[in-house]
Amino acid sequence: MSETTTELPYDARPAMFRDSPLRFVFLILLGPLGVFALALIGQRTGLPDELVRLAMPVPVAVAGLSLLSWYLGTRSNRLSVDQTTVRHRRGILSKRVKQIAIPTIKSFEVSQSALHRLTGVCSIRIYTAGDQPEISLSGLPYPEELNDALEAARRE
Repeated sequence: MSETTTELPYDARPAMFRDSPLRFVFLILLGPLGVFALALIGQRTGLPDELVRLAMPVPVAVAGLSLLSWYLGTRSNRLSVDQTTVRHRRGILSKRVKQIAIPTIKSFEVSQSALHRLTGVCSIRIYTAGDQPEISLSGLPYPEELNDALEAARRE
């Protein structure tokens, strides 16, 4: 038995590094620089070595947990566009899927900051009714393909 799969016009997850490269570099450097700063402070202030050694895992743990949380947040989001619907899937343990029929979309905004333009990602807001967006997501790759997929689906 062979399964036929249709390729969606757009299907992507937010990109972690490309969405916020400065935050990524900061979190990567936080662990080693934090350990170095603790060692330097301990040496200059005369704190007991045991206290400094006990505190050294803290900046590494903070950086590691922040990166893990951010990674799981990007992996738990997915935006897909086909000819009839836009789907935003969220969640790891519990899933939440928001589907918007293409005809109900009043407007959408695909925007890129200067940094986003350099890294090739975008932010999107999709409005159906009212002033609040139904879907708002940042860090999506391939902004031109996303815009083209939404425009093509709205024309059909």
